[in-house]
Amino acid sequence: AEALESSLEKLKDEKHIFKTLNGDLSIYTSDILYFEFMDRNVCIKTFDTKYKTTIRRFKDIEDEFSSKGFILIYRGCMVNVNYIKSIGNLDITLDNNERLPVSRYRIDEVKKSFIKVARRG
Repeated sequence: AEALESSLEKLKDEKHIFKTLNGDLSIYTSDILYFEFMDRNVCIKTFDTKYKTTIRRFKDIEDEFSSKGFILIYRGCMVNVNYIKSIGNLDITLDNNERLPVSRYRIDEVKKSFIKVARRG
């Protein structure tokens, strides 16, 4: 069980390298609040910065990060479930008090993931 826990911790805090318009960005998974598809590129939002990557296919982000604690809240936005502070009818509030809309088709799944993370504590 301990080996599983430590491998989960490592998985959560992998470092990823993204190409941005200003060069390469090295960032830990745990530093990412959400990914958003904007102006034909994927943007990465952290607590203090928004980075515009050169990634043009949001599907690549979905494929890589859906198993790492991220959930799609609408087409083109994937949030780190660990940073969801509260859930409204069709929106979420993150730990930085930013509010994001949630697709009505995804709200139930987002709530389930939120509850699962909250129980884990």
